[in-house]
Amino acid sequence: MKQVKLICPKEPEPTLLVSLGAEECRALVHHELTYDGKLLDCHRLRAGERQIIVSVYERCYFRVGNALTATVTIDDLGECTRVHWACGGGSDSALVNFDWGAADHFGTQIRKVLQEYELKKTKEG
Repeated sequence: MKQVKLICPKEPEPTLLVSLGAEECRALVHHELTYDGKLLDCHRLRAGERQIIVSVYERCYFRVGNALTATVTIDDLGECTRVHWACGGGSDSALVNFDWGAADHFGTQIRKVLQEYELKKTKEG
């Protein structure tokens, strides 16, 4: 697959701190991204009661030969749960090699489903 050239501005920082537990957070993101996509893999690392969950999702657009991926990392290693994601995509087409902002939309879905649980940052951090 070829690399994507973005033609839309990138979204804000793809990391949120949320008030949910890691598993609750994973379930919300999973439900949102598998509505019209699929889970490719999920890997968990545990250290006592703490965990890191790394999930990879894919959404395919067969008519235009595009595929998008979202890699979502959720951890509860700190005082709250942190969610970080990276989205990208590509095309098999020799003529069309961009995603028209679809990869950013994938990330926007993650932000939208978690925004009501987002912990607001203070001036101290």
